[in-house]
Amino acid sequence: MTKDNTTGEVLQDLKKNGKERPWKGKKMNSLTVLKSFQNLGFEKKAERMEKCGAWLKFAECRNDNYKKLIHANFCKDRMCPMCNWRRSLKLQWQIMQILHKAVERKRMRFVFVTLTVRNVPGSELEDAISKMLKAFKRFMEYKAIDDFCIGYVRNLEVTYNAQRDDYHHHIHILMAMKPSYFDGKNYMRVSRWVGLWQRAHKLDYTPVVWVYEVKSKSKSRPKEIPVLKAAAEIGKYSVKDTDYIFKGNQKLQDAVIQVLSAALKGRRLIGFGKLFDELHKELKLQNVEDKDADLVGNSEKKCDCPICQSTLVEQLYKWHYGFKNYIGKDI
Repeated sequence: MTKDNTTGEVLQDLKKNGKERPWKGKKMNSLTVLKSFQNLGFEKKAERMEKCGAWLKFAECRNDNYKKLIHANFCKDRMCPMCNWRRSLKLQWQIMQILHKAVERKRMRFVFVTLTVRNVPGSELEDAISKMLKAFKRFMEYKAIDDFCIGYVRNLEVTYNAQRDDYHHHIHILMAMKPSYFDGKNYMRVSRWVGLWQRAHKLDYTPVVWVYEVKSKSKSRPKEIPVLKAAAEIGKYSVKDTDYIFKGNQKLQDAVIQVLSAALKGRRLIGFGKLFDELHKELKLQNVEDKDADLVGNSEKKCDCPICQSTLVEQLYKWHYGFKNYIGKDI
């Protein structure tokens, strides 16, 4: 091990709650997706994904195992498990920044809405997503919503149902509403939300729509969810790697990745509207879907450990194919 300057130290990056961050698992999953890219003839994508997260540089404290990622190489591919994880973390952080600023500006209360339609086969997914995004625009322009919605963030998510071999595309929305919306005459029952969504999407059936009031703290009431959970739900992956990685069934995995890659190519799956869009620009937040988005996600220049105030030192970790893990390397 001394020949390649490795320190022999395995990367251990812990969250505040003591759980380990999934660097190893995400890299392993990325290599699994890489195999499908190769099979599908996506050679350039495969090359970029092979290099994705090949090395990670941290500023770390040797006293208490605190680590802060400061440099890494990410491929930014929509199907990359590593990049989806990093993108999700950054989006959740951005949403919380916007929410904190928004409540300082105006009085508001929040609702969390999920808009669904029937599942579609892979051959129809691309067109179905286009129709859904156009329907969403019409939906948000209806007077019953537009008059009371102060700002919103939405995320289009797609999941795959292996038993039925079809795709479930749906939209999650976190809406900031005027307090007057919750007055008896303005408040909409779920059936009204359903009717507006059916009309906006021009559906010949009654769709399922979920509507929850969002509270600052968990109340354990069936129609309420805490604001932190709502932000996390909006910020989660648009496509989960568990929905398109099928170990032991390479043919199915290749087919699902091919469908999702085509259907999601070039799309804006995440969107901010009204006050939230204004604050996103005002706070100079990056679009996490941009090719040049910074997925390292830590622009702080602090050189001291926030726990013990000792000086942080840089440590490089490189992916070791033999050990199938990140191993420390001398800088």
